[in-house]
Amino acid sequence: MTGKMRSVCSVLLLTALSCLMSFSLVLAAQANQDQEKDVEAMVNAAVKLIQEKGVAAFDELNKGGDAWVKGATGIFVSDGAGIELANPAQPEIVGKNVKDIPGAAETFEGQWKLVQEKGQGWYDGSWQKPGTDKQTSCRSFVKGVEVGGQQYLVGAAYYLD
Repeated sequence: MTGKMRSVCSVLLLTALSCLMSFSLVLAAQANQDQEKDVEAMVNAAVKLIQEKGVAAFDELNKGGDAWVKGATGIFVSDGAGIELANPAQPEIVGKNVKDIPGAAETFEGQWKLVQEKGQGWYDGSWQKPGTDKQTSCRSFVKGVEVGGQQYLVGAAYYLD
Protein backbone atom coordinates (compact mmCIF):
# COMPACT_ATOMS: atom_id res chain seq x y z
CA MET A 1 0.00 0.00 0.00
CA THR A 2 1.37 3.37 -0.96
CA GLY A 3 1.76 6.32 1.38
CA LYS A 4 -1.05 8.15 -0.40
CA MET A 5 -3.34 5.13 -0.09
CA ARG A 6 -2.57 4.85 3.67
CA SER A 7 -3.44 8.52 4.11
CA VAL A 8 -6.77 8.10 2.32
CA CYS A 9 -7.58 5.00 4.40
CA SER A 10 -6.65 6.83 7.60
CA VAL A 11 -8.89 9.77 6.72
CA LEU A 12 -11.79 7.44 5.87
CA LEU A 13 -11.31 5.50 9.10
CA LEU A 14 -11.18 8.67 11.20
CA THR A 15 -14.26 10.04 9.44
CA ALA A 16 -16.17 6.80 10.10
CA LEU A 17 -15.14 6.78 13.77
CA SER A 18 -16.13 10.41 14.14
CA CYS A 19 -19.56 9.72 12.61
CA LEU A 20 -20.05 6.70 14.88
CA MET A 21 -19.14 8.73 17.99
CA SER A 22 -21.45 11.58 16.95
CA PHE A 23 -24.28 9.12 16.36
CA SER A 24 -23.69 7.57 19.81
CA LEU A 25 -23.84 11.01 21.44
CA VAL A 26 -27.09 11.80 19.63
CA LEU A 27 -28.61 8.52 20.83
CA ALA A 28 -27.48 9.18 24.42
CA ALA A 29 -28.94 12.71 24.33
CA GLN A 30 -32.23 11.36 22.98
CA ALA A 31 -32.36 8.71 25.72
CA ASN A 32 -31.84 11.41 28.38
CA GLN A 33 -34.59 13.56 26.84
CA ASP A 34 -36.96 10.59 26.89
CA GLN A 35 -36.08 9.85 30.53
CA GLU A 36 -36.60 13.47 31.48
CA LYS A 37 -40.06 13.51 29.88
CA ASP A 38 -40.99 10.32 31.77
CA VAL A 39 -39.67 11.68 35.07
CA GLU A 40 -41.52 15.00 34.68
CA ALA A 41 -44.75 13.18 33.80
CA MET A 42 -44.38 10.95 36.87
CA VAL A 43 -43.83 13.95 39.17
CA ASN A 44 -46.71 15.93 37.65
CA ALA A 45 -49.07 12.95 38.07
CA ALA A 46 -48.01 12.55 41.71
CA VAL A 47 -48.51 16.28 42.38
CA LYS A 48 -52.00 16.06 40.86
CA LEU A 49 -52.82 13.05 43.06
CA ILE A 50 -51.59 14.88 46.18
CA GLN A 51 -53.62 17.98 45.26
CA GLU A 52 -56.73 15.79 44.87
CA LYS A 53 -56.32 13.48 47.89
CA GLY A 54 -54.07 15.44 50.24
CA VAL A 55 -51.73 13.52 52.52
CA ALA A 56 -53.82 10.35 51.99
CA ALA A 57 -52.10 10.18 48.59
CA PHE A 58 -48.82 9.24 50.30
CA ASP A 59 -50.17 5.76 51.12
CA GLU A 60 -51.21 5.29 47.50
CA LEU A 61 -47.80 6.42 46.26
CA ASN A 62 -46.03 4.05 48.68
CA LYS A 63 -47.92 1.10 47.19
CA GLY A 64 -45.85 1.61 44.06
CA GLY A 65 -47.01 0.17 40.79
CA ASP A 66 -46.07 1.10 37.26
CA ALA A 67 -47.26 4.69 37.64
CA TRP A 68 -44.84 5.39 40.51
CA VAL A 69 -41.84 3.13 39.90
CA LYS A 70 -40.05 2.41 36.61
CA GLY A 71 -36.82 0.49 37.10
CA ALA A 72 -34.62 2.45 39.51
CA THR A 73 -36.74 5.59 38.99
CA GLY A 74 -39.45 6.13 41.56
CA ILE A 75 -41.51 8.94 42.96
CA PHE A 76 -40.49 10.42 46.31
CA VAL A 77 -42.12 12.92 48.65
CA SER A 78 -40.41 14.72 51.54
CA ASP A 79 -41.36 17.47 53.93
CA GLY A 80 -39.19 20.50 54.63
CA ALA A 81 -37.49 18.81 57.57
CA GLY A 82 -36.30 16.01 55.28
CA ILE A 83 -38.71 13.31 56.41
CA GLU A 84 -39.38 10.91 53.53
CA LEU A 85 -43.14 10.43 53.33
CA ALA A 86 -43.35 8.37 50.16
CA ASN A 87 -40.77 6.39 48.23
CA PRO A 88 -41.96 3.12 46.69
CA ALA A 89 -38.56 2.46 45.09
CA GLN A 90 -36.85 2.68 48.51
CA PRO A 91 -39.53 1.86 51.11
CA GLU A 92 -36.87 1.31 53.77
CA ILE A 93 -36.33 5.09 54.05
CA VAL A 94 -39.99 6.10 54.40
CA GLY A 95 -40.42 7.80 57.77
CA LYS A 96 -36.71 8.56 58.07
CA ASN A 97 -34.93 11.87 57.76
CA VAL A 98 -33.04 11.77 54.46
CA LYS A 99 -30.53 14.25 55.90
CA ASP A 100 -29.32 11.41 58.15
CA ILE A 101 -28.58 9.14 55.17
CA PRO A 102 -24.87 9.30 54.24
CA GLY A 103 -24.42 11.41 51.11
CA ALA A 104 -28.09 12.41 50.84
CA ALA A 105 -28.22 15.66 52.83
CA GLU A 106 -26.60 17.83 50.16
CA THR A 107 -28.91 16.53 47.44
CA PHE A 108 -32.04 17.00 49.56
CA GLU A 109 -31.03 20.50 50.65
CA GLY A 110 -30.33 21.49 47.04
CA GLN A 111 -33.67 20.11 45.89
CA TRP A 112 -35.55 21.84 48.73
CA LYS A 113 -33.85 25.16 47.97
CA LEU A 114 -34.73 24.84 44.27
CA VAL A 115 -38.40 24.18 45.11
CA GLN A 116 -38.51 27.11 47.55
CA GLU A 117 -36.94 29.52 45.06
CA LYS A 118 -38.43 28.40 41.74
CA GLY A 119 -41.32 26.05 42.53
CA GLN A 120 -39.90 23.28 40.34
CA GLY A 121 -36.90 22.31 38.29
CA TRP A 122 -34.07 19.91 37.57
CA TYR A 123 -31.37 19.16 40.12
CA ASP A 124 -28.13 17.25 39.55
CA GLY A 125 -26.92 15.40 42.62
CA SER A 126 -26.23 11.91 43.90
CA TRP A 127 -28.25 9.30 45.73
CA GLN A 128 -27.96 5.66 46.65
CA LYS A 129 -29.41 3.92 43.64
CA PRO A 130 -32.14 1.43 44.61
CA GLY A 131 -30.81 -2.11 44.73
CA THR A 132 -27.21 -0.99 45.27
CA ASP A 133 -25.10 0.31 48.12
CA LYS A 134 -23.39 2.97 45.99
CA GLN A 135 -23.93 6.71 45.73
CA THR A 136 -24.68 7.33 42.07
CA SER A 137 -24.94 10.56 40.11
CA CYS A 138 -28.54 11.32 39.29
CA ARG A 139 -30.72 13.97 37.74
CA SER A 140 -33.98 14.68 39.53
CA PHE A 141 -37.03 16.72 38.69
CA VAL A 142 -38.62 18.20 41.81
CA LYS A 143 -41.75 20.21 42.33
CA GLY A 144 -43.32 21.81 45.37
CA VAL A 145 -46.91 21.18 46.41
CA GLU A 146 -48.82 22.63 49.34
CA VAL A 147 -51.44 20.70 51.26
CA GLY A 148 -53.17 22.08 54.33
CA GLY A 149 -50.60 24.84 54.72
CA GLN A 150 -47.70 22.35 54.61
CA GLN A 151 -45.13 22.45 51.78
CA TYR A 152 -43.88 19.16 50.32
CA LEU A 153 -41.21 18.28 47.79
CA VAL A 154 -42.30 15.78 45.14
CA GLY A 155 -39.67 14.34 42.84
CA ALA A 156 -38.27 11.49 40.79
CA ALA A 157 -34.78 10.89 39.45
CA TYR A 158 -32.94 8.91 36.85
CA TYR A 159 -29.40 7.66 37.35
CA LEU A 160 -26.46 8.60 35.15
CA ASP A 161 -24.55 5.33 35.29
